[in-house]
Amino acid sequence: YPGKEVRGTILSHDGQPLMGVDVYGFSAVPNGLVSSSVRDTTVSGADGTFRFVFHKDGEAAIWVVPKDFAVIEKFLSRQRGDLGQIRLSPGVRLTGQVLDVAGTPVPRVYVSIVFAGKRDLGRLPIESSTHRSALTDLQGRFMLDPVPPGRFQVSVDVAPESPFTRNWKRHPLPAVFLPKRILLTQEKETAVENIQAVPHI
Repeated sequence: YPGKEVRGTILSHDGQPLMGVDVYGFSAVPNGLVSSSVRDTTVSGADGTFRFVFHKDGEAAIWVVPKDFAVIEKFLSRQRGDLGQIRLSPGVRLTGQVLDVAGTPVPRVYVSIVFAGKRDLGRLPIESSTHRSALTDLQGRFMLDPVPPGRFQVSVDVAPESPFTRNWKRHPLPAVFLPKRILLTQEKETAVENIQAVPHI
C-alpha cells in the first residue's frame, strides 16, 4: 500500500527537546482490514524529532509515552506530514499499596491503570495506549508513571496489558482483585489509591 511520512517534535513542558521518548504508531487502510494495518514503535532523537511511514489514505494515531510526563494520545485521522511540536505536561502519578483480604501487603504483582473515558480513534481496530503499569515492591507499594487527568480503570493482574508490548514476565496472583474506576483531576499531583483483594472460593 502507498505510504506517507508523519513526523513531529517532542518537547518538555518548558519547551526543551526530549530525546529517547517512546512513540507508538498505528495506521490502517481505508477498508479497515486488520491484516493490512501497520503497528510501529520508535524513539525521539536528540532534537526531539520522530518519524513514521503510515498508510497514505487510511486513518492513523500515535501515542507519545514519556517516562516522566503524561502520555499523549493523538488521533491523526488522515493527517500526514509534519505534526509540529508536541509539548508534554506533568500529568498525575498514582501511588498506593496492594493488600490481600487480611490486609497483608502483596509483593511482586502488576498494577495497571488504563484510560476509561471518552476517546476518538475513528474506526481504528486498536485499544488505547494511555496506560501505565508497575510491579509492587516487597511491601506491596507501587508508583505509576504519569497519566493525563481523566477517568481510569485500575487493576491488579498477572501482567500488564499493552497493544504494543507482549513480552512481560508473568507474576501469578495470590488473591482475587476487582478492577476499580477512579477519576484523576489535578496535574502535578500524586493520587493515592490502595487496592485490596476480595474474598473468594
